[in-house]
Amino acid sequence: MDHQVTGELVNDPVTVIENKQAEEIQTKPVEKQPAQITLRPLSPVDQAWIMQVTKEEMGPIFLESYGYELNLDNVMQYVHSAQTRIILVNDQLAGYVSVVVDESGKMNVGSLVLTGSHKRQGYGTRIMKLLEQEARSMGLIEMEAFVQSSNQASLHFLQKLGFQEVPSMQAQTKVLIKNLQTA
Repeated sequence: MDHQVTGELVNDPVTVIENKQAEEIQTKPVEKQPAQITLRPLSPVDQAWIMQVTKEEMGPIFLESYGYELNLDNVMQYVHSAQTRIILVNDQLAGYVSVVVDESGKMNVGSLVLTGSHKRQGYGTRIMKLLEQEARSMGLIEMEAFVQSSNQASLHFLQKLGFQEVPSMQAQTKVLIKNLQTA
């Protein structure tokens, strides 16, 4: 059977469904599978990609906050000294997360960087909830994040997750804490 679409004939095979079956199909809710998020250990082959993503995603925010370029060598020193994991979404590189756990019972989330196409998809929230579960299972008392004052999206994101701003010694940096004993 031919279908007319915007004045053109389309030779498209169509399966005809009886009305009763069509109604049953139409009333079924469409279930969307959540994206598969994987955190894998950092490997040496990731270094160039991390530098590129950091420059693209964090560079402009850093420049706006501090007035000078982000030093990628310093970033890479931190990335290698922290527990850094690569974020994969449906097996595609999507970003990285670095945390440091200290002796006082605190998990510092030093960086959570997602590439542009992976932002505002709920992946950051899922990753932070996973990190919170890990922190709780380790018996940690709080989570901490340092955010550039000009990075309003990250500030709002962390506050939505229950982080609260505490006094900071640097005007360009906001410190946010989430108490795991009361949250």
